[in-house]
Amino acid sequence: MTISSGSAGAAATGIYIQAGAASNGVNVLVNSSATNVGLGINARGSGNIQLGGTSTGSIILNRATTVNAALTAATEYSGSAVGSTALADELAKANAKLKELDAKAVPAEPKKPPH
Repeated sequence: MTISSGSAGAAATGIYIQAGAASNGVNVLVNSSATNVGLGINARGSGNIQLGGTSTGSIILNRATTVNAALTAATEYSGSAVGSTALADELAKANAKLKELDAKAVPAEPKKPPH
């Protein structure tokens, strides 16, 4: 199925949804006569974009990935899901530093009541 916007003569680029055999998934591709065409996925306003919100499989990034804003982890890094050794090493160092800082934290002394 090909989806494009604009009049038939003016639309040079669209998306193509490619069906797969059972359990092979579906592909969404850019359909264009041009060689290098990007694909943007945008929510409206402050809406979120969610990948894998209800699925139980992994999200796999097969190419270099750029993060242009804060990257937030909902859980502590475990090391089992990161394929990049350099990233795994840096995350392990960061987790160790956080644990070290937590261990050194001095609890605030309770305030003494006035006499």
